[in-house]
Amino acid sequence: MNANGLFNSDNVIVAPGVSNGAHHFHDYVGNQANDAFASDDELAGADTTCQNQGDKSSYFWPVLRLQNGTQEQDANSPGGGIEGNAGEIVTPKQVTMKFVGNPRGKVVGMPRLLRIITGDAKAFVNGNANANASWSCTGFENRQLKDKYPICPEGSDVVRTFKFQSCWDGQNIDSANHRTHVAFADAGGNCANGFRAIPQLVQRIVYDVDAPSLNDGGQTTPLFAVDSFPEQLHKPVTDHGDFINVFSEQLMREMVDCINGGRVCGTGAPSGQEPPQNTAGPDPSASSGSGASPDPSASPDPSATSGSGDNDGGPAENEGSVSAAPTASAQHTDPANTPGNDRAGDAVPKAETSPSAVGSGPADGPVDDAQGAGSVPGSRQSPGTAGNDPSAAARTQPRATGGGALADTGARLWPAAAGGGLVIAGFALLHRTRRKAG
Repeated sequence: MNANGLFNSDNVIVAPGVSNGAHHFHDYVGNQANDAFASDDELAGADTTCQNQGDKSSYFWPVLRLQNGTQEQDANSPGGGIEGNAGEIVTPKQVTMKFVGNPRGKVVGMPRLLRIITGDAKAFVNGNANANASWSCTGFENRQLKDKYPICPEGSDVVRTFKFQSCWDGQNIDSANHRTHVAFADAGGNCANGFRAIPQLVQRIVYDVDAPSLNDGGQTTPLFAVDSFPEQLHKPVTDHGDFINVFSEQLMREMVDCINGGRVCGTGAPSGQEPPQNTAGPDPSASSGSGASPDPSASPDPSATSGSGDNDGGPAENEGSVSAAPTASAQHTDPANTPGNDRAGDAVPKAETSPSAVGSGPADGPVDDAQGAGSVPGSRQSPGTAGNDPSAAARTQPRATGGGALADTGARLWPAAAGGGLVIAGFALLHRTRRKAG
């Protein structure tokens, strides 16, 4: 992903015209003109890394770094090392953007240049009301973490998921706090009065990173964490995603028709293909690579903090879906669209990823155990449940970790609530390019 190496610490949504408005680096996918000074016309006329050239939308999120002492391009710059965001930037193994429908009815097209921010870059200070990112492991995506980083078993990759707001006020492409013009549907899939259902962007980012060596604070195998504002201490709960809709009118119409027709569209999904009906579980056509079912021996830890592994709160989408970037399987959607957190999404690093369409279904569970390590999150180690006998069975279960200045203290993951189930038909864009930044 981001094969062109497009990064910056700007955020044209929340801080237009302000260099380093995000105070941390962002990865960019799609639109190649995104920086703090990009005008709407410049975004509309820019190149895109999306395979479908009708999608010039901008997708961006904070970079993930290994805490290994590597001097990246921003090591001595604002937004980078000067503000505590240091270490090797990890290039995603896979990024998929998917747009899904509303379980209650048809969707309308997104207005051009609509801005949406999901999650809160300042959740560590503001509280969790708008936190809306989740972490998991391939093969265990029915379990999601919101306030912990996962330690995934060997052979399992770290998964980072965002679900964006799916209701629009019908008038505005942005709002003063960058939140109130859009909202999440309620648990039944209903939009608030005056709001209209739009395609919901579901973003899934996969990283091939080894689980850190927690016993020596990551000295042997480095810890990892997302970039953040300095005072947010790289907490996973501060993770967030940003989106600016720059779809062509024709492609947006095709997306809406696909979703409302209940079809699977996009790269890897033949046009006109009908989705399976009344099938519980993830869509086998999904390109997520997380087809393994969760270990049945895993059980929720009652000591886990609330909000860790929040459920999406709504029924499984039974309308068609269209993915316009990496498919993400997020297990929780924040129904509390609380205004006032004016910097919910931060800097927009330019990451170029060409989305390819791929239909996918609901994510299957994340990690099992959380290890209370006092260091930064890890992933992909054969973890054993904290405090339990490190048997072979235990080591196949993912764990959550955090602590220290770069993450929260470890806590066991909550299993995601089993949602009902129709497989989501979809239109997705898949990005597979690998490239190290630096």
